[in-house]
This record gives sequence, structure tokens and C-alpha cells, in this order.
Amino acid sequence: ASGTAGGADRQSDKKAEDEAQGQPPPRGEPPRVEEEDSPTDLRARLKESEDRRILLEAMLKEKIEETARYQSDLKDSERMVEKLKSAGTGTGGTDNNTVNACPPPSSPNPSSPFPQSSTPASTKRGVQTPAATTRGVADSLAASLADAEADSKTGMKKHDKIVHNYSILLHALPQVVLEALFGNSLKSGIGDLRQRVVKRDSEFSAVVHWKLMYDTKVSYELLLSVEVSHEVHEGQKIVKISLTTVAEDEIDVNVEPFEQTTDKMVTLEVKKGEIVLAPEKHGQTCMTMRAEVAFGVETSRAATTKTAQSTMVSSLALLSRGASSGKITTMASEKPVKKVTKSKFRSGLSDAGDAFGLLCTALYNRFKQEDEIDRRILKDFSDNMETAPPLSDGEIALIKSLTTLSRKVDENGKRLPGTVKDPVEKFLFWPKGSSSAIAKSVAKIDISAKELFAYLWVQNTHKQKRRHLQKHDNLPRAVWENLDDTRSLQYTTAVLFPKGLTNRYFETWFTWEARTLKDGRKEFIIAHSPMDSYLVMGGKTYHNLNGVDKYVKGSSKAAWVVMELTDSTCEWKRVQQVDVRISLPKQIMDMMTRFQLNWANRLQEEHRRNGREVDKETHLALAEVMRRRRGVPLTSKQEELFKRCMQLGEGSESGEGWNEIKSKSKDIYMSMTYLPPQKGERSVATGRAEGVMDCSAEKAAAYFFDYCSRQRMRKSQEKKDPPRLVVEDNAALNEATVATVKNFPFPLKDREFIANQAWKADEDGVTIAFESIDLDVDYGVSLNTVRGRSRALYRIENLPGRGQVKQCRCTLYQNLDAGGMIPTRVMNRKLPQPLGVVQQAIDEFRQDDKIDEMDRAELAKLMREKHDDQEYSEEEL
Repeated sequence: ASGTAGGADRQSDKKAEDEAQGQPPPRGEPPRVEEEDSPTDLRARLKESEDRRILLEAMLKEKIEETARYQSDLKDSERMVEKLKSAGTGTGGTDNNTVNACPPPSSPNPSSPFPQSSTPASTKRGVQTPAATTRGVADSLAASLADAEADSKTGMKKHDKIVHNYSILLHALPQVVLEALFGNSLKSGIGDLRQRVVKRDSEFSAVVHWKLMYDTKVSYELLLSVEVSHEVHEGQKIVKISLTTVAEDEIDVNVEPFEQTTDKMVTLEVKKGEIVLAPEKHGQTCMTMRAEVAFGVETSRAATTKTAQSTMVSSLALLSRGASSGKITTMASEKPVKKVTKSKFRSGLSDAGDAFGLLCTALYNRFKQEDEIDRRILKDFSDNMETAPPLSDGEIALIKSLTTLSRKVDENGKRLPGTVKDPVEKFLFWPKGSSSAIAKSVAKIDISAKELFAYLWVQNTHKQKRRHLQKHDNLPRAVWENLDDTRSLQYTTAVLFPKGLTNRYFETWFTWEARTLKDGRKEFIIAHSPMDSYLVMGGKTYHNLNGVDKYVKGSSKAAWVVMELTDSTCEWKRVQQVDVRISLPKQIMDMMTRFQLNWANRLQEEHRRNGREVDKETHLALAEVMRRRRGVPLTSKQEELFKRCMQLGEGSESGEGWNEIKSKSKDIYMSMTYLPPQKGERSVATGRAEGVMDCSAEKAAAYFFDYCSRQRMRKSQEKKDPPRLVVEDNAALNEATVATVKNFPFPLKDREFIANQAWKADEDGVTIAFESIDLDVDYGVSLNTVRGRSRALYRIENLPGRGQVKQCRCTLYQNLDAGGMIPTRVMNRKLPQPLGVVQQAIDEFRQDDKIDEMDRAELAKLMREKHDDQEYSEEEL
């Protein structure tokens, strides 16, 4: 297509030259009458031509570089194929991401059953190790596919037999896999294995009859002599199964044929076949299969018999579309695997290797439980965190430098416009002279801090691999853990970029630290930086991932802080700077950064739970903190804050000067009075609301102090109030700064309230002080508002409980001035509205049914036990 387009461009250029030289146009085209161009038009056309010339030169340069890369890759592939052929190695196997493939045997002998570490090919600093994993397998698969295509076209027989090697990680114990292979029929969405035991010689020796089917197209039939043995290797008990084809006349038992249910049935002969089942971590089994396979007889439903072509190709190779370009395609689920395999069958590439490939795929899908294996992997990491190696000097220096960067962004970062009502707070900071910004997101996630930390740290889960596959297609990705016997890891990944831009790859050094805060909560820090930093700080190991050298190398450094809020909730602060080595306008870079920050939103939605339940957990945790901090002295600033707010309640005990306000609810009593205003304040009435709640004083105080709870945020959104946020949260240490903007009707401007709140607890209950302060808050946009003022005091006292129901009395004193030109008499009439928060708390903790039940029980007891002691009037009698 590009050649055709290029030819069209050349014809167009030739036509333009002919016209410029005065030659007549080709036959069939009417002569043109050209109008004389103005100087402005000529200059515009010259500029356009120059721009086009520059663009064409850039495209030509890129095509030349791409051609050179392809030629280099082709030479590497040819050399690898020759090497594999000279070594006599067969095809088969999968890459590290395909159905959790097991590593190749550690011994040079391909039949060795013992697995080795799944770590990809590594290099020491400055020393390259030949790539022998992903690239080698890809080239061997490419060679097999090329042979198969040549066989299908020419009809020539290239192999009398072929050796197949397969390795796959199954999500079941070895004994379960053994029973599936030689017990009941195995069925799955891709392969269908039917088997029967024809003859049992002993407990570990038998003759089995297998039939492998694929839809209605092809089936494979095998009559096998099976020998099962158990060995112990390096402390592990492994199962070895030898497979050899036997002729029916060699056994003294009549073999009943399977029903013909497919268009073709192929008899396979297996020589020197062996299956090894080795136990792996997390309840898995590494199954390796090696067999010399040859074709027998192909039978159709019409009972025609002929010798089949020997187009031997591994089924897993068929699943590896794109292997000829040096990469192995990873299938995310059963459906795309089935689709690719079917397409190969329809093209006529049905062969002996497909039987064993389908067997491996069927076994994997039969035992597939990727989410359960991920859960076990994460749990294993969480349970063994204490056994991690101590932090090295380089790791300590990395964490310190990146936490310092995080604090710098906290001080200088600007909120992204339009995100003030986003459940995830997002900020951006452009350092001077830097071509990339530092982004920050703060999100509350509804899982425990330890769970989220494990989720972010462990990169080898099936979920992470599927996500990479869905987002970045089949680009390479690898993780190497415990660099130089430390807790660090290297994470190398290629990232898919939009069409027209070269993909990027990142080589990143990760490490972590667990801390305990002053209030006893846990905090986990994950720091990462380019691998160059690891080598500079004394690291010795560096791993090279094949297939990424053709992309542009980017860099990333970040500090992810996971802080515990409750046992089931946490806060994740992510500060990260990514340099993709590209020069783009600042607006586009901001847009790309905003897109990257949406990861926190996706994670938040993935783990979101019921808001009311989360609020209950938060309030219970804060109430427990209040009980533990009873009698803890306040700071000098907090003492001044409580002193000013306590003046609101002076003289309220006697009731002198307080006038009752009509309340809409019978649950609360309201009154108001006028107190002398402080300097700079207007004379606005102070209101009081009093009510009883069916909970402890600490739980009620936690409800009032949690300014941005899920329920309050929901109500604020329903009222379409602009922002409501916590500017600085230090709730565990009894202080927070909050801000909100309230909608006011036209033509009035919206009102902004910014306040500092603190609490203190004692044996009698909890007191909360709330007072407006002068502070500039970053909302991401400029708001045309009027600053309001408020001062409040909550006195919450424990009362004797009603049976098992705890109760407390809450008294709220509040002085509120919306500011602007609103008359004070209007503010006084609206005073019951802000006092209604007491009614909201009463409704939240209401337990009328339990209290009524206890009252009925007490009355029944009184009637039953003290009936004789009662006195009745004549009217009652």
C-alpha cells in the first residue's frame, strides 16, 4: 500500500514538472487555464512546499532506520535458527506471559525434568549475556511456522518425526493433574480429552487409550503404555510419567474404538514421551512434556484412508502469532486463544503437534484460577514482609530523596483545574528548567493499607500481566526480584504510544519501606527511579530485556505512600515524574499527565465499598483514638482556639438571656442569644441546639469531626455545592483544616468558609472547637465568592445507657455570619438551618426499636414483680 501511494506521489510530481516545463497534459485531460498567482500566494505555496519537503525527509529517514532494524533482526533470527538446528532442539513452549509458562530445563539436555529459576536472561553491568529465552523461543517458533507453511504449499514431507517440548504452569497440585490425565475425561472450552484405561498391569503401570478433539474438525487418537514413577529431587517430590505408543496386537485386550465425531481422525505415534509434574509455590504444578511424535493414519468420516502430510508445528507456536517478528503474543483469556487456533485449522495447518498443544491448553483452562493464585501470591508476600532483607544504604538514600521531592510537591503543587469535586485530589508541579511535570494524586481506597501495598508492589500477578496485555498489546515486560540479595527489584516494560509516535520503554529500580507513625498507624513507601540510579549507588546487577532496544528509552521516578486510615481503608498518595523524551506543548503534557493520574480513580472504583459502611468504620477508628487520647494536653494554639469558642456557651446553664427558637423536630431544643461581637465582627445571634443521641460521645464526636465523610460529600453533591474538602488532615492528632463553598441564590455570590477544627477528650465526653481562619485555598480555578465567618462549639457528654444502648447529650453553640450585604436580621431567621446538623446526627444513630423493646421489658417486669405494691385511685379501680 505504501508503494502504491509512493507511486501515486511520483506520478503527481511528474505531472507537475511537465506542466512547469510547458508540456501538454496527457491525453484525456482537458488543458488547464492557469491564473496568475499573486506574490502572497506564491510565498504561501513555497512555504507549503518547504514544509512538505521537511516532512518527507523525516519520513524517509525513519523508514531507512526501520529497514535497518528489520534487516538486523532478520540476521539475528537466521543465526538463531541455524544455532537451534545445529543443536537439534525441537519447537514448543511458551513465553513467560503465555499461560504462566514454566522455565526451560536447567540442564543442557532438553529431556531433563527439573525446572530452573524463571528469571529472564540477565547481564552484569557492562557485560551482555546472550539472549536465550524470549527471543530464542520466538525465532524457533518462527522457523517452525515457516516450515509448516512450506509443507502445506509443496506437499513435501520435511520430517519423519519431530521432538516437542512443552512447559506450562497449572493451578493445581500434581496429584490432581495426574488424576485428570488418567482418570475421568477432561473437558474444556478448547480441547476435549476422552480417555479410558484399557489394561492395568500394576498400580503404576497401565495402557490407556486417548482421544483429543477440536470441535468437529480434527481428532487425534493415541494408544499409550504409561509408567508412573516418583522421585525426590532437591527436596521436592516429583512425578515422572513415561509415554510410549503400543500396537493393539501387542496387548491381549480388545481396544474398543471411540465414536467418530469429527471430520478427520489422526492416529499419532509417540516415542520416548515423558511428562514430569513438579510442585511449585502457591499450590501449583509445573508440567513439562517431551515427546517424539510421528503421524500414523488419517481417517475421515467417509472411511477414506491416506497418509497425512507431516506439517508438524507446536500448538503453542500456532498460538504465538507474530513470532516471526521476534515477539510472542500472550493470550489474555480462553476466547482469543480459541479464535487464533481455529483460524489456523481453517487454513489447513492441522498436525500432530496440535494434539499436545491442545492438551496443554485444555489442562490450563481446566484448572485455571488466576485470581486465587494472585490472592495466594499477595498473601504470601504480606505474611513474609518481616523477613525481607534490611534496607541498603542506596535504598535508604533513594527513599529519602524521593520523600523530599514529595514534600516539595505538597508545598508548591497546583491543583489541576476542574478536579476540585473529583474523589481523587490531583496536583501538578513544573520544576524550573524541567521538560516534564511532577504529578500528585491523593485517593482514599477501601482496602487495608497492607493489601494495597502488596497490590502495588507485586508485579508478577496474572492481573498485572492481563492489564499490560490489554493496555500495551504484546510489548515486552519483565520483573527481576531481589537484586544483589536486597529487597529491590528491576521492572522493565515497553509502553504503547499513539500511532505516529515510537513506543517507549522504561528500566526502573523499585524498593520499599514500612514505617509506624507516632499514633500507631502503619505507613508503606514504594520508591522507584531509573536503573541508572541503582548502578550509581553501588548496585552490581543489571538485566537486559530483549526486544526493547528498538524503542525510545524513557525515565520515571516516584514515591508512593500508602497510609493506614482504618483496618479496611487507607490513603494512597502518588507523586511521580515521567520523562518520555518528547517535546510537546505544555497543554498536551498536562493532558497526558491528567490521564496518568486517572489510575487512582480506577483503583478507587475497583475497590469501592458501601459509603455508609466505610463511614462507620472511620468513625469507630477515630472514636477509639479519642478514648486513647483522653487527657492529652493541647498545644498553645489549640488552647487559644478552645478559649475563644468556649465563650459561646457562657451563661447557657442558667438559661438567662437565651430565647427559645421554634424547632421543626421534637428531638432537639433550640434557643438563641446575642453576645458582644469581637473586633471586626457584626452583631449576629448565637444559636444553641441540644439533643440526645443513641451512641457514645466519642462516636458522635467522630461523626461531627469527619467533615468530608461519604454521606456528607453525597449530600453536598446533591445540593450542587461547588467544593467541600479537607485542606490539611491531621485527625489522628486531633486537628484539621477544612474548606467549603455554599451555593447562594442569584444575585448573591456563593459563600466560602475556611475553618480550623480541633477536639479534646476526657472521661465525661468530647469537646470540638471550630473557628474560621484567613487562608488561601487552591481550588484549581478562581472562584468569585464572598468569605463567610463561623465559630462553633460542640459539647458531647456521655449519659447512662438504656440497657445495651449507649447514649450521649450533644449541645451545639454556633455563631455564623455569611458576610457581604446580607442583613443580620435575615441571618438570625436562618439560624435554625446550620443547627440542623444535630438532628442529622440523631437520625444517623437512632435506635428507637431497641429502646422501645427495653422500655416494654421494664414495664412488663414492673407489672409482674411489683403488682402488689401499686396504689390505684378510685377512678383507676
